Amino acid sequence: MEESRDTIDNIKNAETAINQDPPAAEPERQQYFMERAKGQLAELSRRLGRPLTCCINTFGCQMNARDSEKLLGILETIGYQAVESEKADFVLYNTCTVRENANLRVYGRLGQLGAYKKTHPDMMIALCGCMMQEEEVVEKIRKSYRYVDLIFGTHNIFKLAELVSLCLERRTQGGQKQGKTKMVVDVWKDTDQIVEDLPVERKFPFKSGVNIMFGCNNFCSYCIVPYVRGRERSRKPQDIIREIEKLVADGVDQPLVLDHQLGKGFFCHTGHISPPPPLSSDMYITAGQSKFLQAFEKNLPDFRSVRNPAPLKRDRRWRSAVDAGGREPV
Repeated sequence: MEESRDTIDNIKNAETAINQDPPAAEPERQQYFMERAKGQLAELSRRLGRPLTCCINTFGCQMNARDSEKLLGILETIGYQAVESEKADFVLYNTCTVRENANLRVYGRLGQLGAYKKTHPDMMIALCGCMMQEEEVVEKIRKSYRYVDLIFGTHNIFKLAELVSLCLERRTQGGQKQGKTKMVVDVWKDTDQIVEDLPVERKFPFKSGVNIMFGCNNFCSYCIVPYVRGRERSRKPQDIIREIEKLVADGVDQPLVLDHQLGKGFFCHTGHISPPPPLSSDMYITAGQSKFLQAFEKNLPDFRSVRNPAPLKRDRRWRSAVDAGGREPV
């Protein structure tokens, strides 16, 4: 296979990065590791004589789906090509742990991947998401699925390029026996970090999720979110508005605003009506949402509606969006 100029440049950039210390601050640190991983994968692609492919399978909620778009954006930036088949060079399961059946599905499919990897030792298998936040799950994978290359959780998905680079470096240093790898595990119990300005690859051209916050402080008796997604962390309103502006400019007319609390989530739909019509009388928003919506209307006047489909009762103590008198809802 004739080497392209991009392949040669990527390898040279990686060699340069190896001789430099990575930045401490984000997102500069991840940009450094994206360049480094890009060169490492270019070298692997040259050795195999073909492009490298990746496949992400997502289990669970819309938050996981949005995380997968971010993960795919990073993988494509460092040199992978997305495919639907799990017979790929890099397979990532973004897992869910709301129901036991979701865990069992992951274990079953991991067994199939292990059988395939025995004849494809250059393959990499990675696991992330809510299921990986459970210590007993990670311990089970360590013992029973030793061919897995990488495990990380919900709090550090922005580190994917760094973790992939580490996996590739360990393979180079220690060699690799067929079907056996040195597993990298990096699961954080919590974080206060929100890293912006990393690549994203949307699944649909006309709609996209937009995170406004992460985690939850409610600790409802039936819900696992605070334990696997951590305490509440909110993005800066200007970062949210800037992201939506970019999406609208790129043709997205359905930005879905995401968080982990139904009472604080809402859906915005772009259009060409200004000013926007009022919300219906049976919808309520929190005081924080009210300030955000005011900023949103000021910066993006061409959106059509905002909906809060299922507010939690504890969040209904704030005034109705259309009742200026501040009537307390029941």
